Amino acid sequence: MLGDYLECRRLLEIEAAGLAAERATRGQLVALSEALERMTAAAVQTAGAPSAEDRFHAADIAFHRAVIRATGNSALGGMTEPVHRALAAARRPLARPELRLERSLPEHRRILAAIADGDADGARAAMRDHLLTVERYLSEYAADVTPEPRARPA
Repeated sequence: MLGDYLECRRLLEIEAAGLAAERATRGQLVALSEALERMTAAAVQTAGAPSAEDRFHAADIAFHRAVIRATGNSALGGMTEPVHRALAAARRPLARPELRLERSLPEHRRILAAIADGDADGARAAMRDHLLTVERYLSEYAADVTPEPRARPA
C-alpha cells in the first residue's frame, strides 16, 4: 500500500516540478528557498534528535507543498495532499538522517535550482531522482524488516 502512494507521488510531483519551473513566481521561489533553509538547519544543528527530525520533516513537507503551489494548479494540490498525509505516517521508515547532508539536501537543492532556472526538464529529472531515492529507502527498509524464511526440518 505504501508503494502505491509513492508511485502516485512520483506520477504527480515529477510533472509538478516541471510546471513549477515554467510558472513559479518570485514569492514562490522564496518559499521554496526558505523551506530548504529550514531543512538544512534541522539536518545540521541537531542531527538525530527527535525535535530536529520533526523540524526536518515539517520543512521537507513544506518544500514539496511549495513545489505544488508553484504550479498554480489548485486541483493538483487537492490531489497530492492525501498522498502526502499517507506518507507522513510512514516517514520514519523513509528517513535516512545519516544521508541528509550528502543525498537528501543536494537532491532538494537540485530541484530548487532547476525550478529557479525555469528548466522544466531539469526539474522533472531532479524530482524523479529524489523520489526514486525515497523509494529505494522503502525497499531497503522492507528488506531489513522482512524475516528470513525458516529452514524446514529434514
